[in-house]
Amino acid sequence: WEEKLRKTEFIRKEREAVLAEMGVALKEDGGTIGVFSPKKSPHLVNLNEDPLMSECLLYYIKEGTT
Repeated sequence: WEEKLRKTEFIRKEREAVLAEMGVALKEDGGTIGVFSPKKSPHLVNLNEDPLMSECLLYYIKEGTT
């Protein structure tokens, strides 16, 4: 039982790290808090004169030459 619990915790932390790298913030219970611009992944984000409509769309670009 303890081994399974450790493995599950490891998988959860790994998943959270990958989601954080992609720009998804999570609550402690695993629910989504919000989305932010990723720091390491190339991406495009929309900008608008209306600040409420800016950064609503996030497009990931494959790394390397496209």
